[in-house]
Amino acid sequence: MAGPAVLRLFGISHLYLQLYQVDLVGVGVQVVMLATFNVFFYLDQKLMALWLSILFVASNIGLTLLTQSLGPMYYGYGFALAVSLTSFVGLVVLSRKLRSLEVDTFMMAG
Repeated sequence: MAGPAVLRLFGISHLYLQLYQVDLVGVGVQVVMLATFNVFFYLDQKLMALWLSILFVASNIGLTLLTQSLGPMYYGYGFALAVSLTSFVGLVVLSRKLRSLEVDTFMMAG
């Protein structure tokens, strides 16, 4: 709701309001993605964090190029979709990992 006021404060055209809103949602979802990465690092799952990073980079590049080709109305959606996809995949994998955490912790051989 404060978007128009923020844009006016910084002297930015109101035409950027949609981009501001899309990127604001994307950054909010990015917090979830970074929290997921944080848990994977805590659990010493560096390889999974690497794969999620690769997924984010690849999907961000691909989706950003796609949305740029669609025109200015779609700017920002590539990032928002890439971070949403990575967060979703990360949360699914993390959920599965946490279900087997007790077995992985106490039943590991040697």
